[in-house]
Amino acid sequence: MHLVQYRRNQELLAETPPSLAHGIEIDRAAAAAIIAGARAETRDWLDEPEAKALLAAAGIPVPETRIARDPDAVAAAAAAFARPVVVKVLSPDILHKSDVGGVALDLDDPDAARAAAVAMTARFRAAMPAARLAGFTVQPMIRRRHARELIVGIADDAQFGPIVL
Repeated sequence: MHLVQYRRNQELLAETPPSLAHGIEIDRAAAAAIIAGARAETRDWLDEPEAKALLAAAGIPVPETRIARDPDAVAAAAAAFARPVVVKVLSPDILHKSDVGGVALDLDDPDAARAAAVAMTARFRAAMPAARLAGFTVQPMIRRRHARELIVGIADDAQFGPIVL
């Protein structure tokens, strides 16, 4: 029976789920355009708005995100959302925003969002003077009980091949 159980377990491990769940509509043209844009710029990764647009194209819900070019635009974007809001630095040279103090949470009004963007710019410039600042993203602060933060990435590792973070 050990051999029978081993064989069954091996078969279960080899099973592959279907590539797509039923009933999900994917906007393949939008997804392809996002990826083509990054490739045209010879980038290896998507910025936050692009990643969210790709997820949305795949039918995955994402919070509405507005791009603001400067602190005044951050305040205007924050005014359009219910409070509180989140402000994040947007730079093609920064992969992890929190490493440069580029994330501000629970901002209760447009003035706080503007002040956070000004402070964030100073931290960003001090941490990485040569990095380009494309602006900021502003989105509503979403609170859900028992929610978890999710970061997803893929890479092609020389030793292991395609991997998922």
